[in-house]
Amino acid sequence: MGRENRRLAGWATLVAILGIAVMVRVVPTWHTVGSSPELTLLNADGFYQLRQAEFTVKNFPTLQRKDPWTHYPTGQTDPGIGLHTLLVAGLSQLAPSTYVDVALWTSVALGLATIAVVMVITARLARAPWWAGFLLLLFPGGFLIQTTLGVIDHHAAECLLAVLTGAGLAYLITRERITWLQATYASAPLAAFSFTWLGAPLYVIIAAATLYIVGIIGIAARLEAPNVKQVALYGISLAVWVGVLGIVFPNLIISPRSHY
Repeated sequence: MGRENRRLAGWATLVAILGIAVMVRVVPTWHTVGSSPELTLLNADGFYQLRQAEFTVKNFPTLQRKDPWTHYPTGQTDPGIGLHTLLVAGLSQLAPSTYVDVALWTSVALGLATIAVVMVITARLARAPWWAGFLLLLFPGGFLIQTTLGVIDHHAAECLLAVLTGAGLAYLITRERITWLQATYASAPLAAFSFTWLGAPLYVIIAAATLYIVGIIGIAARLEAPNVKQVALYGISLAVWVGVLGIVFPNLIISPRSHY
């Protein structure tokens, strides 16, 4: 097969994988969610997410940090909203449809984006993007549930940001040296994660452990491994991202304190 034919076959496979991914996320729930005259969601948290999105749409770009309706009548400070809510509200400002429709389809779009990113990563690292795409189709776990039409939750954004964080680490690990600008790009997904989900600090630990393990293996096998400067640039860039965004947009800061 010639080079041009292989390229066409690759694009055809990509389209087929994403097409199947859309079908498995939309077709099973379309009659329940997509074509229903009433609002029907498949997860309880979806109604909570929609209430937060509605507030931000009406008060864009402010997030509702004090939610009077959850655990009524005392309410609670809201640690469960962030960039995902802001994304839905921002797209709702541009889209001709309602924020409800935007929220429903954002989950599906985030799922497709996650699959595409995984395929790009594996294409660069292992030259096996199609196998990675098929793997996500066959063994989706909770990933499929969180990105199905009818499920609205910030965990859909978590799936994409986790993969992008892995891409940033792969970028760092596979280069002999990086610049400040490259470190800023590589650490951006993990920084965005910190303003999307309360459990994002877990991924800071995972990222640190990954760099440590890769470094130990590289030293033991006498292979190329990320040096101290690269890791330091990544860490400093991450701290700058989080610090600057927290200062400029304090409403994005997710606090673990809640009132039940």
